[in-house]
Amino acid sequence: MRSCEYSKTNTKDQKTKPIRPFDIIFRIGAETISHSSPRKYLADNVEITFVFQKNGVIEDQIIQWHTNDKELCPVKHWATTIDRLRSYPNYNDKWPVYYFFDRNTNKASNISSSEIAVDIKAAVDAIGEDVLGFNSNDVGTHSNRAGFAMMMYLSKTPVYTIMLLGRWLSDAFLRYIEKQVKEFSKGASTKMLKHNTFYNIPLRAWTETDSANSHSAGRYHRPVRRHIFGPKGIS
Repeated sequence: MRSCEYSKTNTKDQKTKPIRPFDIIFRIGAETISHSSPRKYLADNVEITFVFQKNGVIEDQIIQWHTNDKELCPVKHWATTIDRLRSYPNYNDKWPVYYFFDRNTNKASNISSSEIAVDIKAAVDAIGEDVLGFNSNDVGTHSNRAGFAMMMYLSKTPVYTIMLLGRWLSDAFLRYIEKQVKEFSKGASTKMLKHNTFYNIPLRAWTETDSANSHSAGRYHRPVRRHIFGPKGIS
């Protein structure tokens, strides 16, 4: 998700609308689970509706499924967020999810994108550059979005699925796919050996009639010295 969808930014005239509890639906099978029910933690999936985005798309619905991971489970995270907001006085399901109420001061505030950035940088520092290959100066609020796109790519998720789930309307997300990541090329060398010899079907000779009928065809006709490529083609 974009940081402005779950945290308060300083951007003026922001087009993208933040997520609200009203935009979150939990389901078990075809059954919709109430936000007040503890069963929402056991939901099969959670549906998030993005009311309005900067790309102009409205009412865009994305479904994320329950995982068995203790930390990275969309259903558990959203259920926890809903319970946090519901615990505040005068709860309103139209509040943005970044609304926060401090019980010590009895004052309400917003969780800002700068606070999110601090937490991300602290996490990177805690893990360490030796493990990650980068440090806290290299990350920000956009790192979450980029990181999950990279994780999906490395798991062999189809590119079109990454685009649809990330709500990208173009191939702009490819700039988040970092080829210097060690795991990026894992297995590529082995896959190349799967078809290490291949045969090039010879192009038929062009005649004067062909040239007369196609002015541009000749430029695509390239001479081929050898039709078998790879180890078997070596003479």
